[in-house]
Amino acid sequence: VLGVLAFIALYALNPAGDHGTDWANGSRLVVEAFALLLIGYLNPTPLRTWRWVVIAVLVVGVVETVAGIAQQLIGVNGLVQNFGYVYGQQVRQVAGGALRSFGTLDDPFNYAALVLLGFIVALHARLSRAVKTALALILTVGVVVSFDRTDIVLLILAAAMWMARRHLNVPAIAVVVGALLVGAAYIGTNDLNPAAQGSSSATSTLLSLNGRLDAWGTVLADPGNLLGGAGVGVTGAGAARSQVTGILSTGHFQSSTNAPVAPSNVLATLDSSYLATLSDVGLIGLLLLLFIAGRMVVLAVRGCRTGANAGWVALGTAGLLLLDATTRSSLTGFPFGYIGLYVLGASLAAAQVEAVTAHVRAPVTPRSASWPLTEPAT
Repeated sequence: VLGVLAFIALYALNPAGDHGTDWANGSRLVVEAFALLLIGYLNPTPLRTWRWVVIAVLVVGVVETVAGIAQQLIGVNGLVQNFGYVYGQQVRQVAGGALRSFGTLDDPFNYAALVLLGFIVALHARLSRAVKTALALILTVGVVVSFDRTDIVLLILAAAMWMARRHLNVPAIAVVVGALLVGAAYIGTNDLNPAAQGSSSATSTLLSLNGRLDAWGTVLADPGNLLGGAGVGVTGAGAARSQVTGILSTGHFQSSTNAPVAPSNVLATLDSSYLATLSDVGLIGLLLLLFIAGRMVVLAVRGCRTGANAGWVALGTAGLLLLDATTRSSLTGFPFGYIGLYVLGASLAAAQVEAVTAHVRAPVTPRSASWPLTEPAT
């Protein structure tokens, strides 16, 4: 809790920058997302809240998957011509022409991560085997039709974690190795990236992390910014929201009108929550974020050791958030980052209560049985 409060305070102070529009937009995303983590973790009825969280996440995951499958059936032309979606924004295609499902969301990446969160909850929540199997299958289809390379690999890792929980260690290791090979092949291919077609080889795409290193280099170019940061909102989502006039102009949103894009000299997308933090508040902020992440994992592992279902959900959610954040600014992304951090906080709180409850209910061995010098009670 203190780590999160310190992290939020650092964004509020913004030591390396001013308190203008860029700061307001950039810091708001961080404050809202991590405040939801605290709200979930400090709620007064952890077990009751977590049960409703499980129901809500599963329902949303299924609804989004059904929408994603329906979009595949409708096709690109039908979505654009009959439903008013904008090609290149919500409606996107891989190089082979397949539609990337986006559910009710604005892009396939939030969609895939949200459905994958439902997959993790379905695997570890207390459900009947038939319901668990049915949910896992349909949510797997939901992630796959997004054609999101990162989350397809994370889907395999989530399945491996479930195998490890079932003490299927050898199959789990095999699945992890397979996921790494699939991930390397996916990142190295241009088939899912139309922009990369004809512009670079598979090898260069792999080595540049699909072009992300070019954007990341702008953050790391000035060593002086690494310690204190360049200021909140100078790059990334804060700058993009400040420069897009459709966000700031008065009037009502019109679905048929596209807002002007940010100028080319503004790095509107910084695909890493860790580098975004480094750019915003420097090395101190990044260390605080890593401390919070490490503490999340420690608390989740403690819950797993007691056999708490919420502990396994917390560990899977933490893994999803922290790994997804390496190549996307998803920790503060709406809606997945907000929902994911809240689910993580609620799961951690429920896991602690489950652990205490399990300890109280566990049979107590009499001292005389373990300490022969003690006289048995009469």
